[in-house]
Amino acid sequence: MPLFLKRFILAIVLLSNANCLVFKESEFDPNSDFSNLLKLFAYLNRKTYEVTLELSYRNAGVPMAYQTFVTVAAVSENFELPEIIEERILDSPDYRHISGHFQSEKANFNITLATIGKYRLDYYTISGGITFHGSQLIEITDILNPNINILSTKLKISDHSITLIGIVRNELSDKRLLPGTEGIESIGYYDGKHYFYGSFLDPSKFTVHSNRYTVGYFSKIVWFDEQTSIWESVTIPNASSLEVITIDTSTTDEILISLSKPFYQDGRIHIYLTEVRRINIAGNTTENFRNIRLISFATGNSKELLIENISLRGLGKNALIDSNSFLFSGEFIYVENENNVASTEEYRRDNNFLRNGSTNSPIGNSTPDFTYFPGITLAESIFSRNGSLFRDLGGSQYRSLNSSFATVDGTYSHQVNMDASSAFNLYGNPYKFLLFESETNNKRYRITASNSDQTSGNILFEAANATSPKNYSSAISFYGMVFSSSRSFISINVDNTEPYPLIRLNHSNNQFTDISPIPTARIEESIPNFQYEFSDSLKDQCTLSEIKLLCVYQVRTQYSPNQSLGTYRSTFYVFTESTDGTNWNQYQKIEPVNN
Repeated sequence: MPLFLKRFILAIVLLSNANCLVFKESEFDPNSDFSNLLKLFAYLNRKTYEVTLELSYRNAGVPMAYQTFVTVAAVSENFELPEIIEERILDSPDYRHISGHFQSEKANFNITLATIGKYRLDYYTISGGITFHGSQLIEITDILNPNINILSTKLKISDHSITLIGIVRNELSDKRLLPGTEGIESIGYYDGKHYFYGSFLDPSKFTVHSNRYTVGYFSKIVWFDEQTSIWESVTIPNASSLEVITIDTSTTDEILISLSKPFYQDGRIHIYLTEVRRINIAGNTTENFRNIRLISFATGNSKELLIENISLRGLGKNALIDSNSFLFSGEFIYVENENNVASTEEYRRDNNFLRNGSTNSPIGNSTPDFTYFPGITLAESIFSRNGSLFRDLGGSQYRSLNSSFATVDGTYSHQVNMDASSAFNLYGNPYKFLLFESETNNKRYRITASNSDQTSGNILFEAANATSPKNYSSAISFYGMVFSSSRSFISINVDNTEPYPLIRLNHSNNQFTDISPIPTARIEESIPNFQYEFSDSLKDQCTLSEIKLLCVYQVRTQYSPNQSLGTYRSTFYVFTESTDGTNWNQYQKIEPVNN
């Protein structure tokens, strides 16, 4: 042992207790006073380290075909597993619930523990209902030099087995392995940063009893700074009441968290989080909207979140319809109703995002022209351009809304139709009008751009600004778009087959370029029989600046083709980026610097 460490330990004892222990430096047996003193030193510093176990749970050597999870409870020193094993009782004084875990992307469990002692691990699968499979009793005997004793394993099915893959010591850090990803959505690119909203499993809120289990989540704002090339994140605090989802497999009783699209104004991003309890009994679904919170932050200091509880203003109204809200003419326009019942909808406007003291007034259902603008989830079909808001009405007609909330109807057409069966849809962004044309006779589609500044009358799309017609077999749709001032990237759903084709539009000359789909990732070492795939949603997963297109994905894995993707929960997100949409960087794990 280094001399400085001996002196340091001795100084601590002398300062804390005049009756210090007497020991010989030669005493190194495990039960000596000196060894006990070292254990005390480790105990006093126990929060500096933790251990992570990686356990493999298999059926005849193969990963479980269904979602499998384990719950962890601390037990007393004299605890033993009973001869006839049953699932533990949550409120028993013999147990202290620690955590719960789904399988990771490798179909293993990663369990983190911070103190020595005995723990009971209970294993379950979810297939229709919850099935208890057995328990394991383990003991962590050392944190500094990680050591584990597996004291007992009792499983109900003989072909099931549990294997310890490894145990490692981790120094507590803000860059810990995340406990499991649940989903990620793009917020947008603002002021030099690419923003995303991610949900992560909270192991401490994962419990199970009988046919009911509770899964807890915590939420983060995650962003990539283009100047520093560093990922950072901030956890949304004090939101536990919004993030516990209770699932009853007998009735489908769950708490859902919905995230609104972002609203950017004057250097701040605003996002609404809504909590909804949904109960489905015998096919009858009821929804009860509970809480709505407004989260806002300045792009210059994204780690300082302002979280505010808000109240809707209409009598008896409790639901903010996220897909029906937008910013227009300096006001927040939105729809509220009672428990998502359409007949109770009311259209309103607010000058400060529903904060206390804001000016709020109904627009009213008596204005049918206005009702064409809320009520659609595809942001590309309702868009702002030239100071007006546009909405495609179908049938080559559109409606625009000016800053005085007056509406004007107009039409759109193509200079040369592909054929008589052509169907049209108007899309756009602040920089371009886009016409998506498809025909049923010859199964072809094309896109045309227009520089028109019109807010009324006929918008004419010229053939010179169109892509060449492309073929499809059964289904075709405009799937998503991201844009900057100089270019747009457009995703087309061709025959419902991923990955979807990408098209780049140069705004300066209306030139379209076909580019390769976002590549499939290869980010982990090769694992036999495992497949890694990604959800291909350009508008939900990607952000665009003048410099780069950046896309973030949750990894979905399966062990064999007979399993559904998502059977295993990845412990990380990955990202890739491209300057032109053609040449992509290799996928990398996101390791944000957390607060």
